[in-house]
Amino acid sequence: MATSATFVIDFGSITDAYLVAELDDDRNGGKTSFSRGDTVHFRIYSDVNYTIETTSGTIIDGTVNTPESMDLEVLTFVKGEAPSVSKKVVTIDNTTWYGNNLGAITSIGPTTVQAANADETTLGIAAVEYTSEYNQHSLVPPGDMTDTWHILVYILAVA
Repeated sequence: MATSATFVIDFGSITDAYLVAELDDDRNGGKTSFSRGDTVHFRIYSDVNYTIETTSGTIIDGTVNTPESMDLEVLTFVKGEAPSVSKKVVTIDNTTWYGNNLGAITSIGPTTVQAANADETTLGIAAVEYTSEYNQHSLVPPGDMTDTWHILVYILAVA
């Protein structure tokens, strides 16, 4: 049996947008391979509106703005450069500085942060805990799936 789903993200004419899709480990029970007829749950992290289309099956929207606690990402602050975290930042919840304390860390972009006292002369390392958020979606496969099946999920950023 060979079933595959491909996610395609299209930013269209929108620049500086954040739009990421990934499997929902929690709702899928950690599964990354699915059998014929399985519903596939996925998350979308975004700072823009978007639409979803699929070649077959049905997309079901779930909870929006679902909070997710992100634990201890270690960031380096090198000579004023703003580091990135792995997911969209909603709030910075806790910061632990190792050595040089460059002050409060704030979000300056969807995944970019900066320390208050960071500049071209400073160095710092901090562990950051933050809250992200995502929207839940599910792909319910078509009832007439055969043992070999391919599904395309197209996600378009819209203004």
